[in-house]
Order: sequence, then structure tokens, then C-alpha cells
Amino acid sequence: METLERSIKARTFLEQGSPMISLADCNDLSREHGVSIKEIEIFALERQIIPARYDRNIGTIGIEGQLRLLRSRVAVIGCGGLGGVVIEILARSGVGKLAIADGDVFSDSNLNRQILSNTGDMGYSKVDVALERVSSINPSVEVFPFDFPLDEAKGCVILKEADVAVDALDNNPSRKLLYSLCSGLSIPVVHGAIGGFIGQVGVFLPGKPTHLDLFGDGLTEKGVEAIAGVPSFAPYVVGSLEAAEVIKLLTGVGDILKETLLLLDMSQNVTEFLPLDEENENSL
Repeated sequence: METLERSIKARTFLEQGSPMISLADCNDLSREHGVSIKEIEIFALERQIIPARYDRNIGTIGIEGQLRLLRSRVAVIGCGGLGGVVIEILARSGVGKLAIADGDVFSDSNLNRQILSNTGDMGYSKVDVALERVSSINPSVEVFPFDFPLDEAKGCVILKEADVAVDALDNNPSRKLLYSLCSGLSIPVVHGAIGGFIGQVGVFLPGKPTHLDLFGDGLTEKGVEAIAGVPSFAPYVVGSLEAAEVIKLLTGVGDILKETLLLLDMSQNVTEFLPLDEENENSL
């Protein structure tokens, strides 16, 4: 450890008064000392030295927040429009472990909105493409790929040791199953959904109401997206808000959408907060 500490300090430079270490030097030290890049980044942050790739995070979440991200595990369920955006942002932010699950492959209709898709990936597994994408963005992030859809038998495997789960699904039965599994495992869920100009985001804590409780027996399999479609911009707006809620949950910075649904009408630039329980309703 003393040798590694000396090596890191020898490569530290000052940027506007803050001690930093470059990505290239983190890569070199990883090879020289036989440890992962993530371990180098954590070791540096513990000594108040900022890996330069996270410099723009620090003013918002602080060094302690960055350490929490690197030590966290997030399960992203669905690697399509919303899931792709969430995966991209969390990888760039430095979330240390990502479990990603989706049993689908890319098709032509995904190209208008899904950030992970390109014309060379048609027919390829969304999970495999996501894994390659994360590796190219941030090799510090460990990816645990699950190339199958969420079901009751495999759900606990996908969600194992997750600090937060992300609902990037496109159907309500799968959402209902995810919420049930996460409640049993005491895992908070960040929900997002889109359809046409409409989007919604929420944070559901274990044992607390979800947006599905509003519908009772009137729950449909698909939401409004089945009719209204999904324009190119919608996943980026809602997926970014989902990623923000994940980062707030993990770092403790900012206020989460606790048992509250944020509704967005992007055609009119109107937002509304919908309380999901009486306690929230009385506090608004």
C-alpha cells in the first residue's frame, strides 16, 4: 500500500487547487501494481486525490459521493430506450457495478431512440451491446450481464446485492413483478415510463405504494407507448431523470421523488407531482 500511495502521489497534479490524477496514470498504475482501475480510483479518492475523469462530478456530489458511487451496485432492468440512457449515464458517473438484464435483440424500430443501437447491431443482444458500450466508456465499471427477461425464478439472481434497481421496462406485469421482488429484498426502485410526449418518473421504497397501486384491477399490460409510440427525445429526458434519482439515492445528495410520481407533458412543457400516499399528499 505504501508503494502504491507513493506512486499515486508522484503522479498527482494540481488543477485549480485540487489534487488530481489522470486516466492514463490510473491505467498505468493498475498495470504496474496488479489491481483494478477502480481500486486505484478508490485508493486515490480516499486520499482526497480526484481521478480527473470524475472532476466535474465532485462539485455536485463531493469526494464522498463519488466513493459511494464506485462502491455501489445498480440493477438496470431493460436495456432499451430508457435503460440504454440510464446505463450510459451511470457508467460515465462511475457507478462501480451494473447488473443489466434484457432478453431482447436490437431491431430496426429501435434506431430512432435507443442510444445503444446502431445499424451494425441489428439482431444482436441488447445486453451484449450494452456490455461492450460500458467497457468502452468506463473500464472501472464491472458489468454483470443477464441475457434474459425478468421472471420470478431468476429475478433474485439479477437483483442480488443491488443497492438500487431501475425500472426501464415496457410492460406493467413485469413492473409488478420487479416491485414485488425488490420489496422483498428491501431494494428501492427508480421507475420511468414514456409514451408520446408523456413521461413519468418515481422512486418506490420497499413496502411503499407504487404507481401501479393507482390502477387496481384496471391495470393494462402495455402503457400509452403502445399507441402513442416513443419519439427520439423522450427516453433521453426521462432516462436522465431516472439516472439522477439513482445518483441521489446512492450519494444522499438532493431530494428523491419519494412515493411521488413526477408527470411530464413535453408537448406543453408542463410538469406535475402526483403523491402516491396520504402522508405525501398532506405534505405538499
